[in-house]
Amino acid sequence: MIIKMKNAIWLLALMGVACSNQTESIEYGPGRTPADAELFSYPNIPDLQRAIVRTDGDIILEGDVTNGYLHGSHIAFGDEGRILSLTTYRYGKKHGLALTFDNLGYVETKASYFDDQLDGEMMVYKRRKRVERKTYSNGVLHGLQQKYYPDGTKMEESNYLNGQIDGVARWYDQQGNLTIEYEYDNGKLIEQ
Repeated sequence: MIIKMKNAIWLLALMGVACSNQTESIEYGPGRTPADAELFSYPNIPDLQRAIVRTDGDIILEGDVTNGYLHGSHIAFGDEGRILSLTTYRYGKKHGLALTFDNLGYVETKASYFDDQLDGEMMVYKRRKRVERKTYSNGVLHGLQQKYYPDGTKMEESNYLNGQIDGVARWYDQQGNLTIEYEYDNGKLIEQ
């Protein structure tokens, strides 16, 4: 399916990048709605509408808007109705769960946002297997970080404090044996 240019721009803005910490609000309202978007009002909820964008009859975007801002869960669709992403917004900012999906429909990334900033655990998967786990606080790496081999065995593990590696960082071989261990203090390697 070829997405029309005006819809492609909106699709890219809606999908965003799950791991970005962009703070700009995405406005969706009069003068900014794609010309072929359909808006449906909800009975008894005057400021909330359902927005649906179609290309060649197929839905490519769907979600609610309030007062011109993305609000609630938004789904972006690809060819043959394949779900590309599901992102939750609050008044134009990512807030809550954000998922992206690979070409086979498996979860590729799972992230949590608070007020447009990554906040909490972010998981990266490749074909249903976890390959990376990160923890964020207000858009900054903070807490446990792990990477995994394709078979699921832990490859490396470290801790971050306010965006800086801090504490003991460990690397493992594919059998799970500890191979390297370094200690860091606020991003600086401690001589051993």
